[in-house]
Amino acid sequence: MLALATIALLLPLTARLYRGGVLRTGSRVSFKDAWASSREREQAPAAT
Repeated sequence: MLALATIALLLPLTARLYRGGVLRTGSRVSFKDAWASSREREQAPAAT
């Protein structure tokens, strides 16, 4: 039961970090940069 609760809490956090760091290539992406980058993408209007 505890494992399921932990997964439910960590999944949205890791998804946000993945979104923020997945498109960056070259150098290592820090936790702080990936977090900030994902926030910028959430606020940007969708290009259609």
